[in-house]
Amino acid sequence: MKKKNNNKIIAFSILVFLIIVFLVWYAFSNKGSENFNNIKIDSSKYLVYTSNELDSGSYKQYIPFVNIEGEIGELINNNINEYINSFTNDDTCITYEYDLSGNVLSLLLKVEDHSIADKATLLYFRSYNINLKHKEILSNETIFSYFNISNSMILNSYNSKLEEYYNGLVSNNMINSNECNFNCFYKNGEFTNSLDDAEYYIKEGKLFVYKPYVYYSLSDDDEIMYGFQVSE
Repeated sequence: MKKKNNNKIIAFSILVFLIIVFLVWYAFSNKGSENFNNIKIDSSKYLVYTSNELDSGSYKQYIPFVNIEGEIGELINNNINEYINSFTNDDTCITYEYDLSGNVLSLLLKVEDHSIADKATLLYFRSYNINLKHKEILSNETIFSYFNISNSMILNSYNSKLEEYYNGLVSNNMINSNECNFNCFYKNGEFTNSLDDAEYYIKEGKLFVYKPYVYYSLSDDDEIMYGFQVSE
């Protein structure tokens, strides 16, 4: 009888030990997933970090590196380098930002070409939205479906917010509406009524749209308009 009890105690102890081992493994495994260390090339670094810092005339260029192993990371990093290398003018500033919304990593490149003329800047954008769980780039259609939004809704929202931006410039006496109305502002900025040149960026679970245009500095205090939020 005593031997049976001892066997039960031993079996119970082994079971408890196995449960503890499993819980420890699960905790560490989950921690790696939260930080996405399990898909990083270098687990000691962020998902996106600056791989190189270059000088371009009077401006800096910060080159991002997507720290994701496998084909998807290689594809994106090659595409980033090809895109950046297409800008050969001096005085071209390149910066980036990224955001993690759940399993979606969004990266936005911002290019400011200051070489064309005084107080005029050509603005370009390139974005990547990556499902980290499946290690795949999200298509625009998938993004639109997630936010339950259509092309026409995005374009209408963008144009509406662009007009709000113009009205703000007028209110702050940075544009004289008698000298340049909204149509004039739209034409001078070389905006297009199309989403063919649009880039999408998910930040804090909200969708933003960015389109290239020509920015004219109106004073030393004004700020460059980049993109607009198009979803709540």
